[in-house]
Amino acid sequence: MNILLSRLNVRNKILLLVVLLTSALLVMQAINLNSLWKDLNRTKQDELKSLVSVAYSLIERQVKLVNAGTKTQAEGVEEALADLSALRYSNDDYFFVLDKQQRMLMHPIKPSLNDTSVAGGKDPNGKLLFQEMVQGATQNGDAFVDYMWARPGSSEPIAKLSYVKLHPQWGWIVGTGVYIDDIQLLFQNELRSAAISLIAILSAALIIGVVLANAIATPIKSLKNLMVQATDNNDLRLRSDICSRDEVGEMAQTFNAMLSSFDGIIANVAKASQQVAQSATA
Repeated sequence: MNILLSRLNVRNKILLLVVLLTSALLVMQAINLNSLWKDLNRTKQDELKSLVSVAYSLIERQVKLVNAGTKTQAEGVEEALADLSALRYSNDDYFFVLDKQQRMLMHPIKPSLNDTSVAGGKDPNGKLLFQEMVQGATQNGDAFVDYMWARPGSSEPIAKLSYVKLHPQWGWIVGTGVYIDDIQLLFQNELRSAAISLIAILSAALIIGVVLANAIATPIKSLKNLMVQATDNNDLRLRSDICSRDEVGEMAQTFNAMLSSFDGIIANVAKASQQVAQSATA
């Protein structure tokens, strides 16, 4: 690292520092945005879990009645499906029920799917969404599945996230989903704001870095050139006009003092030599 830095001039070292600082800022901003995206999705997931727990409790109520002998299995199943079909929240969002054989037991918005196999059901991207729901819930007890699905009354598919949970006694998989275009829009707005802020900060840092690099490097280069000129021409009368109060200014003053000292020494030597010569001829 030291070898690499030793090969850079002062101006490039300062610009390198600016680049490193801006790179660190970019990384920090990326981490913040990633954290924001995870938080937004976690909020949606927690919301879905709470909603499905409500639907799950309706099934449990019917299961208890059947187990107590108050209702027959068929009556309990019919009433549970009716309760879930009527259950709504938010913007007319709904619940659905699958079985382990990937058959739709109840879908209130698309009743044509009821009592049919949805094993081959795909979203516009070719994702077997119902297959993933059944597999995830059967293997793990519950699962989140994201896919594309049209809003009720619309034919345009948009991003949606569903949560499904297995009811082991009846072999049902109850679930619901929410559209996540709202958090995508929020994230895009945050991303746009972050990009604008970063561009402004990076531009300012670059300008300040260039100005600062030139302010430091230019007088150093000027002093270097003066040293080379004094050495090449053996001219001790040269003086630097740098008058800044920083280290470069101190170097320039020291250089001027050194040349003045050398000039004085040479003048004294010349004067002494002249006096010696005059004494020898007297």
